[in-house]
Amino acid sequence: MPNETPKSLLQPEKLLYALEASEMGLWEVNIQTGKGNVDKRCAEMLGYQLDEIDSSMEFWNEIVHPEDKDRILKELEAYLSGKAESYSSEYRLLTKEGLWKWVLDKGKIIDWDEDGKPLILVGTHRDIQERKTAEESLIQEKNKLEAVIAALGDGLTVQDRNFKILYQNAIQKERQGEHVGDYCYTAYQGKNEVCDGCLVAKCFDDGQVHRRETSATTHEGKDIFMEVSASPVRDSQGKIFAAVETVRDITQRKALEAQLQQSQKLEAIGTLAGGIAHDFNNILAAIFGYAELVQSNLSKDSELWAFQEEVIKASHRAKELVKQILAFSRKENQELKPLQLSGIIQESLKMLRASIPTTIEIKEDINSQAGIILADPTQIHQVIMNLCTNAYHAMRETGGVLSIGLDKTDIDEMSRFKIPPGSYVWLTVSDTGHGMNKQIQERIFDPYYTTKQTGEGTGLGLAVVHGIITSYGGHIKVNSAPQKGTSFNVFLPWIDLPSYDQEDQTTDILPHGNERILVVDDEETIATLEERILNGLGYQVTSTTSSEKALQIFSSSPHEFDLIITDMTMPAINGAELSGKILALRPDIPILLCTGYSDLIDHEKASTLGISRLLMKPVARKELAGVVREILDK
Repeated sequence: MPNETPKSLLQPEKLLYALEASEMGLWEVNIQTGKGNVDKRCAEMLGYQLDEIDSSMEFWNEIVHPEDKDRILKELEAYLSGKAESYSSEYRLLTKEGLWKWVLDKGKIIDWDEDGKPLILVGTHRDIQERKTAEESLIQEKNKLEAVIAALGDGLTVQDRNFKILYQNAIQKERQGEHVGDYCYTAYQGKNEVCDGCLVAKCFDDGQVHRRETSATTHEGKDIFMEVSASPVRDSQGKIFAAVETVRDITQRKALEAQLQQSQKLEAIGTLAGGIAHDFNNILAAIFGYAELVQSNLSKDSELWAFQEEVIKASHRAKELVKQILAFSRKENQELKPLQLSGIIQESLKMLRASIPTTIEIKEDINSQAGIILADPTQIHQVIMNLCTNAYHAMRETGGVLSIGLDKTDIDEMSRFKIPPGSYVWLTVSDTGHGMNKQIQERIFDPYYTTKQTGEGTGLGLAVVHGIITSYGGHIKVNSAPQKGTSFNVFLPWIDLPSYDQEDQTTDILPHGNERILVVDDEETIATLEERILNGLGYQVTSTTSSEKALQIFSSSPHEFDLIITDMTMPAINGAELSGKILALRPDIPILLCTGYSDLIDHEKASTLGISRLLMKPVARKELAGVVREILDK
């Protein structure tokens, strides 16, 4: 027959030559007696001479690696019992030199006893140490690569030309689940075809490395941002047969970038706030000052006096509003003093009522004797406005009730509020709006976290509130549920000042004098205003809108003046520089420096320059009279 193997190839001597060429050793064993034989190639493979080999099973058991014994026995028993079709095992044997060598052991039953039980087993040994060493090197390199990828925190997949996932590393499995064998576009995007702009597809097309940023949802439902790159994998002929896609989680980096952008916006707002504060406070100074001058010439019983009083109150509110802007942009230091919250709440509610729709009812339960706290009034106003504004946003579509309460409470260890025991002033701001779930409640005080639409909030309001309250040693708690409204409970440490009265009890009679005063302000309206106020108090006043002219006047007769009052921000020579030049001519001259706002001067710098006092505009007539008299009397 044409396909029949020629008998010449089956001659025993030719088979022996073939075995020798294959570098395999031969062995046989009587399974029932444990006795066997090996050829010289088996012996030489382990560094022995043939006569040094004890062919008993006990000898071979002694040189088999302890970690391999159980496995070999299981594989052999499976074959002898008929559970496995063949016997083949890789294991280590101890050489004569004391080294472990990997061998491939294959065997076949060639004889059975009368009962049909296996009797004679023959087989071959092949030295596979070189292959095993290469495999171990590959495994080590693979482990190194996995360790490097794990250290970088990148997920990794290998995809074939059909976009089927051949391999995923542990990080990728943890992030987006097990998908080996699935198509990439189905596993990660839920699509039935390759995604538009797929980097792996581009990689297959042009053989280049491609990168981009994208977003995805983990198998746990969490949205993440990723930096994805795809690189081609080539065979020995340079042909691309697969691609490696790496995925780096940049969610935290994106969050930090967003925070940086917000910080830069706030920095710009802060710079703008400084400029606005300076100009606005100068305008307020004129409104405030002239209203006081008009009022000083009217009877308290007249209607015009009452009208002027409203102008003065509005000016006070505007002044506080500027302070809030500066405080928010961290342009102004805070001053802690004893406060009754009730007055600030009432003032805040007046502003709120004018700005929120009538579909929202405001309910008050204010105890005017709730107690005293130590705080900055501008910051407390900011807390109240933030909490009330949030409540308004929760109800603006449906309307509802905004409730504000104030009382004093004693907290003990059994209280439902988990805060340190003590006496607190207790402020509550509640709404009947859409409420919040637990997940949102856990994050509402995080900086830059917001549930409002883009452009409606910075995510800083409640973070600022939390920061202010905790800086006073206070606590804020939130209680909310979806569709059941929200209640914020603010606890501020109560201080014991039984004789404290927040109202100014000083007399309406202003201190007078007859000293000579030089007034300098580049705003003619303010220079004229200060001149009229001081002239009305009996002082001899010279005013000018030029700091250079003021220096000439003072230089010509340094001892003709008892006090200098100067603005800070002026062209040519600012107030600090002018003060330095004047003090160089006459070190004992007292100087009162006024400013609408300047980041170049504060109380500490003013004192260092030798300036007697620093006042922030607008300056009330009573305050100006008192400070001038105080400086001159010193």
